[in-house]
Amino acid sequence: MAHLQAERQTRIVHGADPDVVLHLPENDVDDPELSIVIPAADEELTVGDFVEWCKEGLEQAGIVVEIVIVDSSHDRTADLAIEHGVHVLVREGFARRQLRPPAAGLDLR
Repeated sequence: MAHLQAERQTRIVHGADPDVVLHLPENDVDDPELSIVIPAADEELTVGDFVEWCKEGLEQAGIVVEIVIVDSSHDRTADLAIEHGVHVLVREGFARRQLRPPAAGLDLR
């Protein structure tokens, strides 16, 4: 996993799992109406544009929202997401593991 650049303008929250770190933006939303959670893996080419696109649409809709990027990248995805002022949850391999499809033959009925 890529290491975040030091001294970003974020508040860092450590939970019970030492491998999980939540970076909160300087202008964090106090009481969001909606949380958008987005898994990301090596998205440095698109994450900034995507975040700005989300923010623009949500602002037009008049919704108070927090955007959370769940990052398991090996590139600068987390740094760029932080630069664009969203929450970033960092845990190596987390997003990929959570998105794994169900085992073949598993009956979901």
